[in-house]
Amino acid sequence: MPKTNIPVGKVMSKPRSQWGTVIPRYDDSGSLSAWQVRYPNPVDHGKKVQKQFKPHQEHEAHVWLENEHHLVDLHTKGIQTWVHPRDRMRRERANQMMFKEYVEQWAVEYTLPNGERIAGGTRRNLYLDIAHFMPAFEGLRLTEIKPRHIKNWYDGPHPEGQWSFRRACMRLKAVFRSATTMSMDGSPPLLKDNPFIFPIPPEPDSVREDIPPVTPKQLRVLAENMPDYTRLTVFLSTLAGGCVLSN
Repeated sequence: MPKTNIPVGKVMSKPRSQWGTVIPRYDDSGSLSAWQVRYPNPVDHGKKVQKQFKPHQEHEAHVWLENEHHLVDLHTKGIQTWVHPRDRMRRERANQMMFKEYVEQWAVEYTLPNGERIAGGTRRNLYLDIAHFMPAFEGLRLTEIKPRHIKNWYDGPHPEGQWSFRRACMRLKAVFRSATTMSMDGSPPLLKDNPFIFPIPPEPDSVREDIPPVTPKQLRVLAENMPDYTRLTVFLSTLAGGCVLSN
């Protein structure tokens, strides 16, 4: 890029149009470094919307400004609500984001209610829960997933067991809830509504409830086969632990 005779640090501005400006920016050596576009924020008056283009993108900068002018004009006439370019870009990215990509990011940033990061067994359990539903949705974009997709998985087989299925439902619902929440930086939600509209399965009955109570005969046999110094603990544990003896 040829150098100019612009004094170091000086900014040469192009003639101001009736709406917005395209301004060349120069580095300390006087070489063109960028084109900065500005126009008045139609929602937050007093502020400017800005975007920078590379030195060879002067034409693109003017085209972008004209397109923005058209969107602002539609907003002013009440035809279409204006959305900040930053948020438009985020929405566009959300429309292209794969479900798998979002869940991976969600898992990395996952924290406990007190804000602490998880580690060890807790993190392993998180990824096990994710593994239970990921195969059903990993080929879809985040914004593509509808309640019917979730229902197909929800009503399908779950060989990992009811406890794991329940945890997977809780995790999946939390993933979508996160996508419907405003980000910490104030960015709008990626999804308008949570597509997980199904009830979380109840806790399965404990298998221990199916175990019949110990009988006095079984207790006596157990005690007789224990060493003398621990035999008494069998009876004490039965009484203190609330074990029920059947006749």
